[in-house]
Amino acid sequence: MNFDEKAALYEQRKQELNIAQTRLNEAHEALLADCVSRNEGSATTTGSNYKVTVTYGMNRTVDQAALNALWERLPEGARRVFPVKHGIDTKELRYWQSSEPDTYALIAQAITAKPSKPSVKVERIETAANAA
Repeated sequence: MNFDEKAALYEQRKQELNIAQTRLNEAHEALLADCVSRNEGSATTTGSNYKVTVTYGMNRTVDQAALNALWERLPEGARRVFPVKHGIDTKELRYWQSSEPDTYALIAQAITAKPSKPSVKVERIETAANAA
């Protein structure tokens, strides 16, 4: 199989995956319509041949400006709801890596890095022969 055949196969499988994902989402929504619903927690619905447990969750985010405005009014114990979470500013990290290697060596001691899954984008090239 040559390169173009592999790219075409990849493109075809990706389309098949999108179709399958759409069908799965439709089946998911249809099943949820017949299940017990709640805001959070688990609910089980039982049929003749299947038992389905659905777990409902709530995604919550912090409005940083609002939190900053009320921080001093919060009791000390209530502040534990908002733990400090450290992240990495990659642009800043790369600056230190290229400009300040000694400081970067210190910073790097607190970072674990592992390769991510490579991303693949396949695009069909339209040629005069294909366009006709």
